[in-house]
This record gives sequence, structure tokens and C-alpha cells, in this order.
Amino acid sequence: MIEQLKRIGKEWKKGDSHRIYFNNLEKYFGLELIYYKSGNICGAKLDGEEISNSRAGEIRFCLREGKVWYDLKENKFYSRIEDCRTFTGKEMGKFIIEAIKEEANKEKEVGNG
Repeated sequence: MIEQLKRIGKEWKKGDSHRIYFNNLEKYFGLELIYYKSGNICGAKLDGEEISNSRAGEIRFCLREGKVWYDLKENKFYSRIEDCRTFTGKEMGKFIIEAIKEEANKEKEVGNG
């Protein structure tokens, strides 16, 4: 699974640390955003269900400031995401990590096919 994680994430090494960081946390959380030309949110869905633009903006902010990584030395996922009104950072991190694992498993199946 490590090779699949490397393909969907970004490997990082510094000193004694060796991690794989994951971007696009919005996608892994199931947040879909449509923007006006101005950059403001025009419409939003969470797991396919419409949500308010303000709720979407709050979730987007927490996810954009958050981090999710896999520590190769400890063979363990970690997340650091701030709480928002609707979800705790821990809830969001858990959901995102599960989505990353699912994507890595799909990558593994494609690679073996």
C-alpha cells in the first residue's frame, strides 16, 4: 500500500522524518465547490447533498489549513485539522484518512490488473 500512497500523495523527507502528505482534502472529504468568477462560492455539495455556501466556506477553510499525512517510520496516518461548527477536526481527519485508504486500494487493484 505504501507505493500507492506515494502515487496519490507527496513524499517528504527531512532529517529523521519520512512522510507522505496528501493534498486536496476537500475532495477526500466529499466537498464539491462551484465558484463565481470573483472566487466566491456559488454552490456547494457535501457527499452529493447541497449545503449552504457559508457552511461550505467554513469547511473549506478548515480543510485548506489542515494537514493529513502518513508517517512511514511509524506506519501510521495522522491528521491536524481545526474544528468547525459542523464537524470536529478529528471527525474530518478520520473520514479523509478512510477515503485516502480507499483510493490507495483502488490504485493497488489497477496496478495488479
